Amino acid sequence: MPFDLKNYQKKQIKFEKEIKNPYIYITLIGL
Repeated sequence: MPFDLKNYQKKQIKFEKEIKNPYIYITLIGL
């Protein structure tokens, strides 16, 4: 299976945690 689902889920969790960080969120909105 070329798509690594577990690795993707880890990245999603990391991304969701970063979204809760207001500085990261402002940076994403700024894009």
